[in-house]
Amino acid sequence: MKFITILFFAGCIFTAVVSCNNDNINQTVEAEKIVPGTTRKEWGSIEGQPVYLYTLTNARGTVVSITNYGGIVTSFVTKDKQGNNSSIVVGFDSIDKYLLKPPYFGALVGRYANRIGDAKFSIGTQAYTLAANNGKNALHGGLKGFDKVIWSVDPPIDSVASITLHYLSKDGEEGYPGNLNVT
Repeated sequence: MKFITILFFAGCIFTAVVSCNNDNINQTVEAEKIVPGTTRKEWGSIEGQPVYLYTLTNARGTVVSITNYGGIVTSFVTKDKQGNNSSIVVGFDSIDKYLLKPPYFGALVGRYANRIGDAKFSIGTQAYTLAANNGKNALHGGLKGFDKVIWSVDPPIDSVASITLHYLSKDGEEGYPGNLNVT
């Protein structure tokens, strides 16, 4: 379980750092107006569930926006080596664009981050058939992977710029065995 958690978060960090552009590129954060902390705004709804956009700001002016839909990092603005603010992830400015089947920009993927050939695997003698969403293969968790679910969110503790995302993937979801409680 620890290996899965480490692999999951390593993939999230890789996704956030490797992506490079954003609709909100070159946003400006003036040092004297920086208010560290976390804000939340309504960003739409999916299947009757509210979708929020959380914005985390630190004392240096780094600003990260994350939605509870798919745990998607929609924006990550930080200073470059010349001190200019630039976004370092690819993202969209509305939930509607994420519903049009875009690439997995900034999203949490799972239960598996990559393709599983023929959407099948075995553990011992038990064979499992997964939801195929990439031709005959299963990609990044299937038709409704972690990137397409509403995550529950714990608010920040005190004034710390943070949130904690939770999702329970139940036994059989997208064909995967066992309950998987992800934080």
